[in-house]
Formats: sequence, structure tokens, C-alpha cells
Amino acid sequence: NCIITITEAHFHFAVVALSNTSDDKELQQLKDNQTTLLALTSNLTNLNNKISSDNENLRKNYTNLRVQCDNLTQASAVLKSTITSLTAENQDLKTQRNNLTQRIQNMERNSNELNISRTQWSIDAYCPRESNGRKCNACQKGWELFQSSCYTFNDAEPPNQKTWEEAREDCRGKISDLAVIDNDTEKVMKKM
Repeated sequence: NCIITITEAHFHFAVVALSNTSDDKELQQLKDNQTTLLALTSNLTNLNNKISSDNENLRKNYTNLRVQCDNLTQASAVLKSTITSLTAENQDLKTQRNNLTQRIQNMERNSNELNISRTQWSIDAYCPRESNGRKCNACQKGWELFQSSCYTFNDAEPPNQKTWEEAREDCRGKISDLAVIDNDTEKVMKKM
């Protein structure tokens, strides 16, 4: 007969006086069972420690993943805000581009109209209408031809005289420029 007591996952066996061979076999069987149980207990303890360690690692990983997820959520919100801002800025730039395109088209149209107007003025100035059509001249009306250039003179009285800049602007308005008289022949032409 034997008494088995179990305390705190450790197995203790107390052997009471055994007297026969079957008791010896039973005793050996109990010792073998005790060895197996001790080995199983050690394995279970090791497995429990490993599971506890794995569980702790999983908790740490979960915490890290949660922080990364929160960071990604914040980064996503910032990117969405940036996209919204850039979309609005892009729309503003498209509007500005459309406005500039419209202004360019208006300026080109005005330039074309001005060129047509100047062309018509040139035709009218150099080829005035007469009863039987147009008669073209080398110089426009009121201008004088001299050595393949056209000249006009403005001998205004002192209250109506212009500064050099004002006179040049007046000439440019007539698609010409102020003449610089640099030879005697031109000086004589002015006196005529």
C-alpha cells in the first residue's frame, strides 16, 4: 500500500512498508510514473513560460501596431487635407490660366483690329479715294517726298510748340519718328 500526496504541481510519494514482489513491481511502476509526471510537469512549466513570453510579446506588438495605426491615421488625415488644399489651388490656377487665355485672346483680337485699322489708315493716307477710284502717292497727304523719304513739318507758334518727347509721340502716332537733320541737303529742304 502507498499514499500519494500532490501539492503545488509537484508529486510526492510516500512508500509504506511493502512486503512482496508484486509490491516491488508496483513500487517500480510508481517510481516510473513519478519520473514521467515530473518530466511532464517540467515540460508543462516550460511551455507555460513560453506561452506567457509569447503572450507578452504579442501584447507589445499589438501596442506597437496600434501606435503605427494611429500615426498612419493622422498622416492620412494630413494627406487628405493637403490634397484638398492642392485641389483648390489647382482650381484657382486653372481659373487664372483661363482668365489669362481670355485676356490674350482679347489682346490678339484688339491687335488684329488695330492692325486692320492701321492698314486701312495707311491705304486711306497713301491712296486716297477719288471719284474714279484710288490714286496712290509715295507719301501721305500733307507730307513731302524728298530723297525716297517722306517729311512733314510742324512750325507751331510758341504757345503750341511741343517738347522733344511730345513731338516724338506725335510722330509715332503717325507711324513715323522724328527726323534728325544731319546734312546740308536736308537743311535746305526744310527751308523750301
